[in-house]
Amino acid sequence: MSHLSTHILHGPAPVSYGQAIPWPHQRQAPQGCGWLRCRGEACNEFRPDHSLRSHGHRNKLQASNTDNVNRPILNRGSPGSEDDAKLGAGVAVWFAEDEVYRMWYYANSQASNDNADYPKGLSMGKILLAESTDFVSWKKKGVVISPEADLSSFDSGGLGLASIAFISGDVWMPVFGIEKQAQGKFGKQRLGLVRSKDGVKWTKVKGPGPGGSILEPSPDVDTWEGSALFCPGMVQRPDGSYILYYHTSKQHERDGIKRVFWMIGYATSDDGLHFKKGGPITWTNSVADMDYGGQSGPAVIPNPYGEGYLMAYTALGKEYGPTGFFGRWSTGLARSSDGITWSRIGDQPIFEGQQGKWDEGGAGHPALCLGPDGLLRLLYHGFPNKGIGAASMREKGNLKSIHSRHNHPRRSGRSATTLQAATVDQAVNRPVLGRGSPGAGDDLKIGAGVAMWFPQENIYKMWFYGNSKAATDKGEVPKFLSLGQIFLAESPDFVAWEKKGAVISPDSDLSSYDSGGMGLTGIAFIDEDIWMPLFALEKLEEGKFGKQRLGLVRSQDGVNWRKVQGPGPGGSLLEPGQDADSWEGNALFCPGLVRLPDGTFVLYYHTSKQSKRDGKDRVIWTIGYATSQDGLHFTKCGPITWTNPVAKMDYGGQSGPAVVPNPYDEGFLMAYTALDEELMGAFYGKWNVGLAESKDGITWSRIGDQPIFAGQAGMWDEGGAGHPTLCLGPDGLLRLLYHGFPNKGIGAAVMKEKGNLSDWQRL
Repeated sequence: MSHLSTHILHGPAPVSYGQAIPWPHQRQAPQGCGWLRCRGEACNEFRPDHSLRSHGHRNKLQASNTDNVNRPILNRGSPGSEDDAKLGAGVAVWFAEDEVYRMWYYANSQASNDNADYPKGLSMGKILLAESTDFVSWKKKGVVISPEADLSSFDSGGLGLASIAFISGDVWMPVFGIEKQAQGKFGKQRLGLVRSKDGVKWTKVKGPGPGGSILEPSPDVDTWEGSALFCPGMVQRPDGSYILYYHTSKQHERDGIKRVFWMIGYATSDDGLHFKKGGPITWTNSVADMDYGGQSGPAVIPNPYGEGYLMAYTALGKEYGPTGFFGRWSTGLARSSDGITWSRIGDQPIFEGQQGKWDEGGAGHPALCLGPDGLLRLLYHGFPNKGIGAASMREKGNLKSIHSRHNHPRRSGRSATTLQAATVDQAVNRPVLGRGSPGAGDDLKIGAGVAMWFPQENIYKMWFYGNSKAATDKGEVPKFLSLGQIFLAESPDFVAWEKKGAVISPDSDLSSYDSGGMGLTGIAFIDEDIWMPLFALEKLEEGKFGKQRLGLVRSQDGVNWRKVQGPGPGGSLLEPGQDADSWEGNALFCPGLVRLPDGTFVLYYHTSKQSKRDGKDRVIWTIGYATSQDGLHFTKCGPITWTNPVAKMDYGGQSGPAVVPNPYDEGFLMAYTALDEELMGAFYGKWNVGLAESKDGITWSRIGDQPIFAGQAGMWDEGGAGHPTLCLGPDGLLRLLYHGFPNKGIGAAVMKEKGNLSDWQRL
């Protein structure tokens, strides 16, 4: 392989809780006990993997389990950032001297869209930079290339990219840009070029075409290439000539109907500036079902394992698309000895989106990157969430063996007792735990999670509840709810979680209170046992369900659980009142449990009831409690008492009480779901996380009149954050798990400063 071929892949050398019942790690934990986020499934041959961060040298691939990677590695920015509206494709290179990957990607902002700076519906905008040491956890560095303000420039209406090359010691980035004719009006889409020494500071190359472009579409819109050029890639051949790749779209008749098909074209040049079109690339093998609708987004690199070149491309499948396009997007791979005549490597995609994953709508706009370990990595654009995902080759040189999904790393190599706070940017625009892969016990819905740190094992353990499509199809658990089984996951850092499977299942006996599915929101260590109160639904028959009651399970190790036979119907601890018109309605939800210094047990729960507010009947949520001297026979005491008036944040009520001993003072803390005054159907409000404190566990004071944590616009949890639970880490900082909407995953946050209960950041 030539010196050039090596550098085009590797990158150049230049550039370079103080209280009665202590937390488990504040006392002797039960031997072997523990409490527990995420992986992905092999997709054909490339596997997205959640943990490539090495435990030592960065050059060693650290492949992890891959059953639950359900989020992109890069997504839209927080509100007000340059990439808070739409995100396009990304391309990356390893910089050996800096020991870092650099990724360039294109995106636009809500502000620019509102201002009609760029075309609506597209991701074109500015080029931004991000860096990573492991290809998984990326830190955004900001904008490095912006469109020209001069309307005569080919890129005045926005930029995009799909490939990058190292040529003569420079970084060459072909771009596609659209001209802006006036505010909100746009013209032709052409190709241009920018160059850089370090990948940070860029110079736009003045091309010979209109507006400084290097290639434009034909004036005849009826030609094969239509009226726009997209997603360019570039290589320099051994003889010094250049090939510029691009794709275009055109209506053709197939199956008796006119549909839009995508084709890859190329142009050649002796100087890298003046290009002559060569037409569509040539294929040596016939079209496959995977790209029956065409090919787009050519990302061409020198083949690191042989002569010639490799091309990752978007394959549009035979599946008929609703918008006039053929098919679902997946990633194809091809090889060529001369860069012009190409052969598909197999007739199946090397990578595709998966049902139940964030990218279930498709995976396209691929880009290849060679890592320092000699393994190729893949970036791709996932749909429908339109974030950037990653995958890695399983075996060097095996072009059909790629790890399924990269995901957030385990952050290994650092002590788990140290806070692993993620940068509050797009690296955290995803849950820490999502639904399982198809066929898993949690592949349909997951509910809340609760976690604790176990010092003897140096690990966090999380329990969460969820259900499967198979179970709901059979009528075993109710549709539209997350009630089902209780699952276990483990993590050393509260960020990267590994699922361990179901640990508690509903009773098959229909007379049991939990025969129709169960859920949780609280956990406690009492008398060297782990106590977990549950809320569960009785099943009357397949697909028909009855009352929702509270129960209890206990464990010595957090893995093997025994159900406590309560005095209520079906073995329950507590059931709703017989009077459905009482304050608590006809169902009990989300229990929490503590033991007071005098030995009294307090069981918290919430319920819902229609109440008159604003002159209308609305559903209001209320937290209630019950007490017991033995932890088994409970007496209801009514709603908890508040010392301060209702705030806007919980005007619609409070739910999901998660009560823990206060690690910084006497008494207790309660995280709860605060339903604000924003009206949503028959319920009050967007869900946020409120925090309250109490000396006796009965009378509570809100800590401030604002949520301590809320979902954010543009983030995965923009629909709301609720069902919170608290966990004290070994560093003395409280951590928070919450259920995010609309994607309904489990998110995490951490207190910024020990004892400061009002200032939190997402993980």
